[in-house]
Amino acid sequence: MRTNQFANAILGAILGALILALALIPSQHDTALLFGLYFPAFAIYALLVGRLQKTLSSLSVQPWLLAAVLFRITLIFLFPKLSDDFYRFYWDGLLWASGINPFDHLPTDIINRQELPEGITAALFESLNSPEYHTVYPPVSQLAFWLSVSVGSSIIYPSMMAMKVILFASEGVIVLWLLPRLLTQTGRSASLTLWYALNPLVLIEIMGNMHFEGLTLCFLLGVLYQLRSRQLWKPTLLFAFSVATKLTPLLYLPMLLREFDHKTSFRFLVMIGGILIICFIPLLTSSFLPNFLSSIDLYFRNFEFNASIYYLARWVGYHLTGYNQIAIIGPALSVVALVSIFLIAFLPRSINIFTLPERMVLGGTVYLVLSTTVHPWYTLMIVGLAPLTRFRYPYLWSGLAFLSYAHYSGGGASESGLLICAEYLLTGAMLFNDLWRLSRNPATG
Repeated sequence: MRTNQFANAILGAILGALILALALIPSQHDTALLFGLYFPAFAIYALLVGRLQKTLSSLSVQPWLLAAVLFRITLIFLFPKLSDDFYRFYWDGLLWASGINPFDHLPTDIINRQELPEGITAALFESLNSPEYHTVYPPVSQLAFWLSVSVGSSIIYPSMMAMKVILFASEGVIVLWLLPRLLTQTGRSASLTLWYALNPLVLIEIMGNMHFEGLTLCFLLGVLYQLRSRQLWKPTLLFAFSVATKLTPLLYLPMLLREFDHKTSFRFLVMIGGILIICFIPLLTSSFLPNFLSSIDLYFRNFEFNASIYYLARWVGYHLTGYNQIAIIGPALSVVALVSIFLIAFLPRSINIFTLPERMVLGGTVYLVLSTTVHPWYTLMIVGLAPLTRFRYPYLWSGLAFLSYAHYSGGGASESGLLICAEYLLTGAMLFNDLWRLSRNPATG
């Protein structure tokens, strides 16, 4: 027993060192170094959690959950190296601190002013990845940006740390409280939390690269925890906050509505709408709605990265018309995704073998598979829900999604069709295997 514990401790120490090295050393375009650190880390993660699953009880899992929190603490002080999204977070926060609504002005308009807002510089502008588009981050995220800049006194490093503290708090709630309690509610081992808590992609993309999927997921898991509450306002408030952090949880609304009777579903919708209106009021100006919607529309009609079905449809479109049909294909696939999500949500109870979290994971998967843009951190929502399900494919996808960093190799943005095929074919094979396993044994999977 002690030998196994010692071996597990060594594996955990190596995993932590590799995660720290990933956040500290390579840049986005250092593909060989990125892969040389990430995939050994992912292999150790899979081996370690697999070993721990066989031996840990719900009580003895606590030291490993605390270790996962410690891993996150080590990343608080490091500047994001694999994503430049943080610069837009900081930019938006600076504008709020200067009394300027970032939804009203393009960065290109701000930088051309004779007198720049405090903290706004040409160097910061050059770091933005989409200066020609209006911001798309909803009010809870904007509040976090403003608070972080206010704490950091318009200095980038302390502002970055303040944002990371917010993400760390949400991750701590997920790892130490929400997932263990949700698993215990359903009679499953709290040790399943480790599949999320020690996942290298989760650690790197949330605490390393500062993506707010962590805060969004915290609110969403809170919804699942409060669904059994007799007070409807609790899950309603948490779901509205999740949407007001990132819009993607709207995908799960049909699944949640299925959990209520018709009268309660209507109340749930009305309450969510009212809370979201209140959340968005501070952002509202005459130009907010058209600018916000135009940026979302541009996302579906212009952006493309690491996609699957969309690239096949784009290839067909090229052969039929001679040019990229993304302006048509992107919105069309969104409609297909929406219809598919409703079908998953409202499967007849007689043939429905899936739990609520499983339907949410399947709905999120359909959305990603039909999207024009799939960055690695987009998979984190289904990875965070996966411990509550009998699915294994989200964990594999969290490993394979990192292959998309190769598309930045050498500082460019040239995608590898071979790597994209590997990512989606292997993930699809595991998904098929999971569905086959559940269909043969719906009771346990």
